[in-house]
Amino acid sequence: MRATLTLLFLLTSPVWANPTLEIPPRNRVTLRSGKWTPSQTQAEAAYESIQKFLQRPIVPQPYYVGQIAEILKHRKQYRVQFIGIYRHGRKVIFCNFFPIRLPEEKQDETPYWRREIVDVMDGGFWYWRLDYDPQIDRSSNFTVNGYG
Repeated sequence: MRATLTLLFLLTSPVWANPTLEIPPRNRVTLRSGKWTPSQTQAEAAYESIQKFLQRPIVPQPYYVGQIAEILKHRKQYRVQFIGIYRHGRKVIFCNFFPIRLPEEKQDETPYWRREIVDVMDGGFWYWRLDYDPQIDRSSNFTVNGYG
């Protein structure tokens, strides 16, 4: 009951009024992983699917709802990498989100982001991921970093 009330509150709060990411194309990249490389069309479909997921998130823990609210508050401050992987024998696009720059940083801490996967162990809502399955046009497996 408490989780339902929390979710209801968050969905009616101003943060959820316009729940879309605002990541310009210059802050998106498709990485070649050696497994398979998503096309531009597939990467755009992944981005659109993620928008839908954020509007109506299905997550296993109430903690994630609060993290999604924080993500949406900072929706203009992310970069994303699209990486083709296989999960359970299916082609999926691993979508890796991270900040352009953390508020306390003076310079770009991930200048390599167009060439290599950004992998950070903490940082909370600034670092999150989703899988996109192009065969069924669905995003799943939302994860967000903890706080170190």
